[in-house]
Amino acid sequence: MSKKIYRIFYKNGLDPRLRGDDVVEGQSIVSQVFILILALLTTTAASALTVGSNTAVTRAPRAYFPAGATNTLLGFGACDRGVVLGDLTTTCTYNAFFPVSTLLDLSGGQLSLTKDLILSNTTYFINGGTILGNTYSIEIPQASGDFSLLRSGPTTSVFKQLSTAAFSLAPTVVDWNWNNTYIAGGVVSSPGGLLGIGAGSNNELYVFYFSNNTLTTTQAISVGATVNSVAWHPSLDFVGVALATGIGASGTTSAFLMYQLVVSNGSFNQTASVTGGTVTAVAWHTSGSYISVGSSSNIITYSFNSSTGAVTQVQSKAVGAAVQLDALSFSPSGSYLAAGLATGGTNQLVVYPFSAGSLGTINAGVAVGSNVTAVAYSPTGSFIATANGNAGDLVIYLHNAGAGTLTQVAALVLPSIAALSWNTTGKYLSVAYSGNAASGSDVVIFYFDQINYQLIEASGLLDNGNGNVTAGRFSHDGNHLALGDAVPQALVYSVDYDYPLLFNNTNLLLNTNLIITRDVQFGGHCKIMGKGNKITLNSNSPIIIRPGGQLVFEDTNIVGLNNNNLRCMSDNGSVVLRNSNLFLSNNFTLTSGSLLFDGTVVLTGTGTFIYASGLTSTIGSLSTLFVDSGVTFSYAPRNAKNALLFMTDATSALYLNGCTLYSTRTGLLLSGGTLILDDNITLSSSAKNSGEALTLNSNLNIRLKGTAAVNVNGFVKVI
Repeated sequence: MSKKIYRIFYKNGLDPRLRGDDVVEGQSIVSQVFILILALLTTTAASALTVGSNTAVTRAPRAYFPAGATNTLLGFGACDRGVVLGDLTTTCTYNAFFPVSTLLDLSGGQLSLTKDLILSNTTYFINGGTILGNTYSIEIPQASGDFSLLRSGPTTSVFKQLSTAAFSLAPTVVDWNWNNTYIAGGVVSSPGGLLGIGAGSNNELYVFYFSNNTLTTTQAISVGATVNSVAWHPSLDFVGVALATGIGASGTTSAFLMYQLVVSNGSFNQTASVTGGTVTAVAWHTSGSYISVGSSSNIITYSFNSSTGAVTQVQSKAVGAAVQLDALSFSPSGSYLAAGLATGGTNQLVVYPFSAGSLGTINAGVAVGSNVTAVAYSPTGSFIATANGNAGDLVIYLHNAGAGTLTQVAALVLPSIAALSWNTTGKYLSVAYSGNAASGSDVVIFYFDQINYQLIEASGLLDNGNGNVTAGRFSHDGNHLALGDAVPQALVYSVDYDYPLLFNNTNLLLNTNLIITRDVQFGGHCKIMGKGNKITLNSNSPIIIRPGGQLVFEDTNIVGLNNNNLRCMSDNGSVVLRNSNLFLSNNFTLTSGSLLFDGTVVLTGTGTFIYASGLTSTIGSLSTLFVDSGVTFSYAPRNAKNALLFMTDATSALYLNGCTLYSTRTGLLLSGGTLILDDNITLSSSAKNSGEALTLNSNLNIRLKGTAAVNVNGFVKVI
């Protein structure tokens, strides 16, 4: 059954309920009215999704294609904010006319082309997968700067749901224990919502065991109030629990509890209870010797006895406003504590120095102008991620403790944020939304570029449409993400950080320079048409040709060759270099497969080109391999074959220009083509006898250019 969704926009006075980036021009009906077809979706019993139409132009902010299904993007479908595949089980057929803009997230899945795919100059790839080209082309646009095929850094994030477990009511918080085997979660109490008062009839505190990708409920107990925050000890199985027990600075009911999980028998024992008013947040010091909690106007710090689980108050620090729910976070060193506060005081984000269980005079603060509802200190640096409660802003601050400053370095306007969590590297930040995101995701992971201060969307998660995500936390190893949603349930997802980008039977047309920042693989028959542009390789980001594959470089400058960052996986892979230039940045080794030099191919730069393959490479007819000054061409095959550099006929030329040609004891036989010697040439061999010599066959046409001078080291002979 097909379902069409139309939305009408007026040229003056657009519907204010829409986000600005969802407003795109459609077809003009009258001078004041635009009709925009946001999506044309056809859903089958297999949950496959078809976006677009073959008869009418359709546009959508982003096309999210579900996992485990074969999906289609049709001819007149346009996706202004990109295309996202669900996971590695997702396939999608691209049969559209319009360029793909912004994001192309394959998530390990497969995109099959039945038309040429044109990228816009704002497009970027994240999360590799397979592009099955079917001999069609992908056109890289002309851009003001170099085009990164896969953005440096954001190798995340491919989500896979592993397990779920039920909560009684909507969760408020989740947290992993120190070794990622248990998850604590809190929920609202039945009489009220967040900050609700009074005992409920439901269980509010949960502990789940996570093993073999499965969640099992270990404990579900009633604590008599909404759980506002939970935090596991950094190295022991104690968990601090903040409760909503009333409004005010005093009270007789428990506001802060400590529990110990006895792993050996699964028991969950209360070891401490502190009475008073509502406690909104709880955070352990990195040493585990102290725990700080937030209230309506104070941050209270307790010392912790790891033997008994008891706590003793050390300090109560007035902060001038209410600490927001779960909005306390220690710096990696434990020297500073960041707090998100409500409006009413001078600053809503504050950072205090921490020493021996006490907060000192405020080190830095920012007047945000609205509640700061989430705070997360990066585990590897001085960055603090925050959420602005009123506008939904995600803001990253750089804390300079020496100068006593907080400097905003990155910000995004997002829907209402429920939780923030960094992974252990400090490069990835998960953002959970308490309202369904306009982008179509309930959780988004951002890559944070700490050099350029950029937040780059690495992947989105729809939570399978189960409802608003109200809690989220990375495991300490960064490999899993625990969530709580409005179903209500706890969920655990795996987070995979790297899928290679594989082109199969695909052509790439370059209209600008290309940078390879992560592994890119080619299978089948692929071609890169460089149009004179350059491809820059990094040391740890190779181009790899898969077994049986062939990659043709045509009119391309390949820059940064070193180590073996252009390689074939096996000997039945091959590379064709057609009218292209190779620039060495260091020594480079061809370890397997074969090369065909077609047209004029220049080998230049600084370093040694080591031919270590056991297969024959060929200089074609009417073709020249030009080895430039400063380069050593080292013939060092892995097997004892001396004729693996083959010249097709007399029009096949090896042009040595002020360089060194070297052979190991295997020897090198040049025959049947043309050898051109120019400038200062060195012919060198490690041969122990004439049988291992660098040998020039009598059928080789040798030409000396200008003032050519040949230096000979070792056994070199003409036969």
